[in-house]
Amino acid sequence: MSGLCGWVGHGSSAADNRSLIEAMAAPLARFDHAPVQAQAGRSSAAAVVAAADSAHVYQRDGLLVAVWGHVRMRDSRHLQQSVDGGLAKTLADLWRASPQALCASLSGAFSLCILDETSGEALLAIDRMGTQTLTYQVAGNALVFGSSADAINRHPPTPAALDTQGIYNYVYFHMVPSP
Repeated sequence: MSGLCGWVGHGSSAADNRSLIEAMAAPLARFDHAPVQAQAGRSSAAAVVAAADSAHVYQRDGLLVAVWGHVRMRDSRHLQQSVDGGLAKTLADLWRASPQALCASLSGAFSLCILDETSGEALLAIDRMGTQTLTYQVAGNALVFGSSADAINRHPPTPAALDTQGIYNYVYFHMVPSP
């Protein structure tokens, strides 16, 4: 199956965060047994479950970047940087330089998360065609995300309960109206 999962805004000890992110990643590896690449910080963690050429993870100075899929850089200079220093590191450098220009410089089929513990910001993005999936839930002060609901449900503050009103709205209106 493969995928991406993690959170920002919820933390405990480094060992607890590491075991929690590995537990969240387990459902993503259950069918294809792909390797897990995970990083955990003080109040964030992310994991990518995929073949080596489709998984990129980088962590430094409170910034965590995880990419699942095949990203192509539009700018040849950034492409060369990603070949030399790694894709996730290049995306981290682009985030620090210009967060607004980051997504415009990407193409391909991918899911991306950038978690900045210092500023408390997070960027979750998927490719323009929606080839890769990514869902999220806000639980208290935490933003929990994953490529499948099974991964999100393994995080402690996320309830695994059905919203009966949401089901009724979907069946009756053929959608879930806002808010």
